[in-house]
Amino acid sequence: MTNNSFVENLAFDEVRKHLEKDFDQVYVIDLGGNVRKNPKLSGTTHNVFGIQVGVSINIFVRKRRGV
Repeated sequence: MTNNSFVENLAFDEVRKHLEKDFDQVYVIDLGGNVRKNPKLSGTTHNVFGIQVGVSINIFVRKRRGV
């Protein structure tokens, strides 16, 4: 689980490139809930953890090679 800012934020282009290069499969479940990005969400009730930043669940799969 991480902050979900790397999913769409322009500043994280290189992170996404390296994830694509280093892993065979990347699964990101974006739970949303970023109150600062979407002002229509009020307080912390729209985030599963009761915080104001967005959250994502990430699964990175690297297949065995040369076994």
